[in-house]
Amino acid sequence: GPLSSPRHCRLQVGGADQWGNIVAGSQLVRRKLAALRGTPAANTTPCAPAEGLTIPLLTTADGQKIGKSAGNAVIWLSRRHTSDYDLYQYFYRTTDDLLEPFFLRFTLVPPEEIQRVCNEHSSMPERRRGQRALAREVLSFLRGTDSVTNAETVSDILYGNREELLSSQLSNIAANIGEMPHFHLPREEEKPPTVLDLLVLTGLSKSRNEARRSVKGGGVYWNKVRVDDATSTPTEWVHGEIGVLQVGARKLCLVLKGNSIRNPDSDSPPP
Repeated sequence: GPLSSPRHCRLQVGGADQWGNIVAGSQLVRRKLAALRGTPAANTTPCAPAEGLTIPLLTTADGQKIGKSAGNAVIWLSRRHTSDYDLYQYFYRTTDDLLEPFFLRFTLVPPEEIQRVCNEHSSMPERRRGQRALAREVLSFLRGTDSVTNAETVSDILYGNREELLSSQLSNIAANIGEMPHFHLPREEEKPPTVLDLLVLTGLSKSRNEARRSVKGGGVYWNKVRVDDATSTPTEWVHGEIGVLQVGARKLCLVLKGNSIRNPDSDSPPP
């Protein structure tokens, strides 16, 4: 109703699971217009003022809905809500079974080229060539090639091997700090924080007990080297002021000390 009359909205588009709501809204608009015209609602059906269009839902291989409400696809077109890095990583993490459907739904790549990419990917899936091509294509289409360059720079720093991290350029890190999950250590510390402290401070662990369990399980890394002692104090800092703290395969945070790298928007730990 609110969009139909004052703004002349005639079409509502939604996922297939919204069919009932869309039909109900269309019927409401018809009844309201019929009341205003003083004619039965049935008489307005041939020239319906409100239409609905539904789109098949994206689902996983087992039929689970992919979307915000399901909690497995919280991404936005706006850079204010989803950074280039996060958008790139979402598609880079696409499972093999969704690679072709995502290419067909989210890109304008010709079907024969999609088939070629998927065939090449299937020969060496561990190299994730298909996912990289998908992430590049989607991000380039939505935000341009510069966004792809920035996202891949961040990804290489955070998820590359130890040699890539140690050889990274400080200028690249500084230029892309807003794209990275990061935490600035307070300027003045009576004593350097331990790995246990950092896990809690950065939000990678919800509690000190959880942090201890992660270290004990062998899933915590500092600058790509496994940490065996939760009470140890990190001494290796890339460029003298940067460290990458990682839990498992995906949870990580850039830990910063010093003043050469500052994010103008926020100095808080990642959510």
